[in-house]
Amino acid sequence: MPVAQSHTLIVKDTPLADCCQELARADWVAVDTEFMRERTYYPELCLVQLGTPDAVYCVDMLAVDDTTPLRELLGVADNTKVFHAARQDLETLWPACGGPASPLFDTQIAAALCGHDEQIGYGALVQTLLDVDLPKEQQRTDWARRPLEDAQLEYAANDVRYLCQVYTRLTDSLESLGRLAWAREDSARLLDPSLYHIEPEKAYVRVKQGHTLTPAQQQVLRELAAWREETAQSSNRPRGWIARDPVLLYLAQTCPQNPTALERVRGLDEGTRKRHGDGILQAITRGLAHEPRRLFMRTAPLDAAQTQRRERMQSLVQERATALGIHPPVIATRRDLDTLVRGSDQTPVLSGWRRQVVGEALLAID
Repeated sequence: MPVAQSHTLIVKDTPLADCCQELARADWVAVDTEFMRERTYYPELCLVQLGTPDAVYCVDMLAVDDTTPLRELLGVADNTKVFHAARQDLETLWPACGGPASPLFDTQIAAALCGHDEQIGYGALVQTLLDVDLPKEQQRTDWARRPLEDAQLEYAANDVRYLCQVYTRLTDSLESLGRLAWAREDSARLLDPSLYHIEPEKAYVRVKQGHTLTPAQQQVLRELAAWREETAQSSNRPRGWIARDPVLLYLAQTCPQNPTALERVRGLDEGTRKRHGDGILQAITRGLAHEPRRLFMRTAPLDAAQTQRRERMQSLVQERATALGIHPPVIATRRDLDTLVRGSDQTPVLSGWRRQVVGEALLAID
């Protein structure tokens, strides 16, 4: 397959509409994004790269005003949108484009089903499949800074230029292996909205060491984490800029009740106290009003019989993976098997192609 050698930079609405209209007629479109999020809660979408074997476009999202054509191309047009390791790109595109990029095909997922490492990076995959060594100099570039330099645009264009070839190589391999439907099934899982929106009332699960608190303290932590998440979202600032995890833990442990007590909290600077002191104290009051109840459930270690059963399951997964020429975690992770052993069916290994390949057989192991 030929590689589109040049790229077109789009900075105005009319060329964007023309580009999206053209790409909507293609069977598939390679997509990538460049974004910044060091100073924001939500990723700041700076550049969207779109490519086919014939053309590559770099859309300056800080220059165009009307992104409706892009939204329609990614979310409405029925041609396949091809990404590599799509999750971060989808998270970035979701607020900008009003929803997911669908239908979706993830080449990292596809590569794993062809026998490559399940977390293989784009550069490594291009090197392996195409024998092309992509430049890495722009990996830490500031994509929000304008004007964009030629080297930046060429780096960004390469992210879809070679993705087109990678996609066709992988789909050919998957078709010959009878696994193309598997890749589409696993890629579609990435369109679940719950992967990209954090509900404030559930934000406590992200706080490291939260499980070490008492039940009463965990209730306070839940309210503090919800307050932090809501504040970070509304101000579009990183949650760590609002309050770091160790500060939330200390607040939950000590439960200060007034501004004077807040002054003694380590890691809570004067500026934060002035801006957010009332919100912190209100969250603590709400938490203390809850019935003490453990939120972080402790999972008991597997007993001897369960451990032996999991080992038999692991042996079967290894056997099936070897036969298929893929890595065992692609079929079932250790966590999947632990879930099964504990009697739950809430695991991917019991749905779709995995259930057919090994799931039913795993259920039969006693």
